[in-house]
Amino acid sequence: MSNPQFLEASSGIRSLTVDDMPNCSISDRLILELVTDEEVDLDQLAGIVEENASLTALVIGLANSAYFSSPTDIHRVSDAIIKVLGMRMVRSVILSVVLGRSLDLSKCAAFSKVDYWTDSLTTGRYCQYLAMKSDIRKRINVDQAYLCGLLANFGQLVLIHHYPREMNQILSEDNGNLSELLAKEEHLLGVHQGHAVSLMARRWLLPENTAICLQHCYEGSYEGELLELINFVSGVGQLVSSVAHKVKDIEIPTSILALEGIDFNESDIEMLSEMRAEVSLVAKHLEKFGN
Repeated sequence: MSNPQFLEASSGIRSLTVDDMPNCSISDRLILELVTDEEVDLDQLAGIVEENASLTALVIGLANSAYFSSPTDIHRVSDAIIKVLGMRMVRSVILSVVLGRSLDLSKCAAFSKVDYWTDSLTTGRYCQYLAMKSDIRKRINVDQAYLCGLLANFGQLVLIHHYPREMNQILSEDNGNLSELLAKEEHLLGVHQGHAVSLMARRWLLPENTAICLQHCYEGSYEGELLELINFVSGVGQLVSSVAHKVKDIEIPTSILALEGIDFNESDIEMLSEMRAEVSLVAKHLEKFGN
């Protein structure tokens, strides 16, 4: 197993600040405000999508993809949402695409957009699955858990945008150990993806609770009222990373084992693996037409 100390720290690396994050256009700002609003209705969501040709093509194309096997061809955004995709899927896809399209990911050969999309969507969906299956749904907002799971690794994209050479080195040695990956980022760059994504979230004015959750998702320093949500999303993220890298004898995070109302076991790991395989079909579509 690689150790962060074996990586040579780069000289001249400057710490990231909010000002280093890409600017948000007025149109993208309006889109983000809408898709992060839990009270948004169908007409509002369909309307904002239809105002953007690339988002319209993405949503309709996804609804007509083989993964969803719609019995009829979908030609309208509203039909794509109602009949096939659902509000949560459309909101999450739009959010990720709008955030991600401002970042240059082309200079990091070790990064796979398909793998990123697959793991992000799987983390969000598995957060939803476990929350609804356990008693934690009574204490946390399930939609917020889905959103934080979806964006949990978005900071990795921010780091690739700013430090492509160093991130290529780090990702080339990634073996599925999330703690080790974060330690390498911290050692080589002086910052890890949790801090990076929190800067992006604040620059683009995402909900403050979301920014806090993303910042502390993979570190143990937070002790506030969002602790249970943060530990939950972090545990799911670790599971997804282990499954993605086919780790043998997966260690179940304490936050997952502690879930009440569910006896987490091998069948839940198998379900996660199957979910990730299915989601990869969606990810391939998003990689082609989206970010």
